[in-house]
Amino acid sequence: MKIGIITVPDAANFGSFLQAYSLQIILEKLGHDVCFIDGWDSEYVRKLYDNWIPKKRHLKHPFIFIGKNLFWKKERQYFLEDQKKLKFAGGKGADDCGLVLLGSDEIWNVKTDVFTRMAFYGEGYQNVAAFAVSAGEAKYADFFQYPHIIEQIRSIEDIYVRDDNTADVVEKITGKTPLKVCDPTFLADAEELNAPIDNEYLKENRYIAVYSYSMSISKKNVDIIKKYAKSIGCKLVSAGMYNQWCDYNLLCTPLQFGSVLKGAEAVITNTFHGTVFSILNEKQFAVIGNKIKICDLLNGLELDRQRIEAGSMSPEVLTETLQDNFIDYDIVKEEIRKSRLSSMDCLKNVIDKY
Repeated sequence: MKIGIITVPDAANFGSFLQAYSLQIILEKLGHDVCFIDGWDSEYVRKLYDNWIPKKRHLKHPFIFIGKNLFWKKERQYFLEDQKKLKFAGGKGADDCGLVLLGSDEIWNVKTDVFTRMAFYGEGYQNVAAFAVSAGEAKYADFFQYPHIIEQIRSIEDIYVRDDNTADVVEKITGKTPLKVCDPTFLADAEELNAPIDNEYLKENRYIAVYSYSMSISKKNVDIIKKYAKSIGCKLVSAGMYNQWCDYNLLCTPLQFGSVLKGAEAVITNTFHGTVFSILNEKQFAVIGNKIKICDLLNGLELDRQRIEAGSMSPEVLTETLQDNFIDYDIVKEEIRKSRLSSMDCLKNVIDKY
């Protein structure tokens, strides 16, 4: 069967590509043809990578703004290299799909304008199901101003969600409790998502991998991280994201990301997929912040000790999180195995239905 996927495979972060690529290879292993249906336009995607029109907040840090754009102008080529592995529908290539899957990633986060586009809710397509879909930080009340989206969600018979918050939103909209499944990156073989990287800086230095959007970590916490790295003789390497405060901003493809984390002494992140790939590569890691989807993931794997509230960061807390909170990955892998089995059953069930 031909299966179309509506998600965000070409956004400017590694997680967006990796969850899409994982779902593609999983479906292909099940014997299906796969294509990605465009949910947004090419000009919007281009501006995700480099946008030289500054906003007010950029005027406070002009050199960071310029450095970030120069970095992303180069980094986009690395993204495009791996995106050749994705099969985009183009034109009317989705017309003969026997099933259209929405997700995964937070394509139902209506707090982000682009995700109010009706394509992300399957409007105009037949045989639509949602798999590992997420509303991100959006709550049920955030959907009130989008009655058309509410009605469209109600029309979808099979909805599988990625986190408890989305389950709550869907239950309140539809009156039915959706099953929870894991992110597609947990379903794929980790080695299939870890392409080798040949980089002299990584070879010559012990390093802590940082995966964080530019300026999303406070100056106070940046100073703590820098002091901690220096105290253990490590460099700070920002993988695929521009962080001016790191020792090295690494250009790499999304599929090399896992290998960068694997070679690190530890990982510091504040993103969902930074957390996922720290776990998949069995690293000591620290997650900064309290994003709903990250908390949900960590709690489910009993790894909540690895999370640090942004306002509670201190040298002692960071040291404890990265050095003293030993992670028993045998236990974690067993939890992932059980979640993987039940999630694959859900995916096969919805495919068999159509």
